[in-house]
Amino acid sequence: MTADRITISFSELDKYRQCPHAHDLSYKQRWTGKTTSPALQRGSLFHKLLEAHYRSLMERPGDLISARREAEKWHKEWSVDWGGHNGEIADLVWWMYEGYTQMWGADEDWDIRGVEQKLEVPLLTASGQRSRFNLKMQIDLIVRIRSMGNKLFIVDHKSGANLPGKKNLDMADQFSFYMWGMRQLDYPVFGAMWNAARTTRLKTKEAPLHERFARPLLARTDYELTTVATEAYATARKAYAAGAIAERHPDADTCSWKCGFLDACLIGRKLGPQREREFLLDTGFIVDATRH
Repeated sequence: MTADRITISFSELDKYRQCPHAHDLSYKQRWTGKTTSPALQRGSLFHKLLEAHYRSLMERPGDLISARREAEKWHKEWSVDWGGHNGEIADLVWWMYEGYTQMWGADEDWDIRGVEQKLEVPLLTASGQRSRFNLKMQIDLIVRIRSMGNKLFIVDHKSGANLPGKKNLDMADQFSFYMWGMRQLDYPVFGAMWNAARTTRLKTKEAPLHERFARPLLARTDYELTTVATEAYATARKAYAAGAIAERHPDADTCSWKCGFLDACLIGRKLGPQREREFLLDTGFIVDATRH
């Protein structure tokens, strides 16, 4: 980020839309917690295993044995770093990975063109002019799918308790941001794929693989992509407007499961910003100016 340009991500836009106050704490004041929730640990570890898996397959297409070996190295390293803690999470994620490779094998139909690809593109104003905001992207996978005429697809890994339904797919704006951004950079992206994996085990029996993994394709019209990008600029402009008030958007459900600042936020609303800062420090939060 420079003095005259501001770099934002989909996660930051999503956070501001969820709650300007949480956005202010996280992205402007730069508060971050020392602990990570089990759900985030699961998702992060599974992403890392798939990153190692696909980097190996990009170098050695079709070699599933080497890909599994690289994923296993990362899994063991994570377990050592955590000093034996969170063994349940490590076991669950390895169970997910084993099922994943049973389901999809070495993905021989994919020509892997990029793994964890980092890109950046300027957001445009409503009139199509370059704005002062850059959208940064980190694409899990960029692949050409041979059976679909070698068309280029974005693939994003998602893990959760359930596989995505139609509304999840229609409202998944992250894919739209990435498709728009990559097309702005002259990547001929045809579509996107939600690479979904369930994180839940059945208590009585093993669920069939097709109930644990899915790869729905997502299509977006040109008008839809332009609309999403224009609205992203509008959000960024509001978030960084001079004198903007970082108001709270209290919601009993969303705040409880989606925001790590809930307790501090309630303290601050009752007793003021100074007490909010003191509470954050008292509960292990730190200001990390290097994080964006």
